Amino acid sequence: MTENDLPEGDWQCNECKKPSRFDAYSVAVAGEQSLLDRCLKVVECLKSHPFSKPFLTPVENVPLYTRVVKQPMDLSKIENKLKKGAYIVDSNTVAAGVKELDSTHFANDIRLMWSNCKLFNDDGSGITRAADILSAGFERLYKESIQPPLSS
Repeated sequence: MTENDLPEGDWQCNECKKPSRFDAYSVAVAGEQSLLDRCLKVVECLKSHPFSKPFLTPVENVPLYTRVVKQPMDLSKIENKLKKGAYIVDSNTVAAGVKELDSTHFANDIRLMWSNCKLFNDDGSGITRAADILSAGFERLYKESIQPPLSS
């Protein structure tokens, strides 16, 4: 093999590349039967990530935070909303009276958490970089296992 045989650009061979935490959770999330369980598994993945600490609980003891961030969101609040059925809605697409989880509302709350972080913190700060990494992992898991199919 010569250098001409290698792909161009930023790459790493698959055997050398260390799998990310999100790779392992991708299989676990997909293995859950219910949409609720898949959403809870995604929250578990985010909570277990080494960069998740600032997002685990509500921001406290930061006086300016509530002046800047009008709708605070954190992983504990999202998890509680899942467990209490706050994302459950009447379905317009199935039989009358059937309830289903609104995965878009769930995803919007997760995205709000990242948006709040970027609104309050400086671009390029450690916490905004952590939010970017967690956001990318979330979007991947969401797309693979939760996102509702597009209507045709």
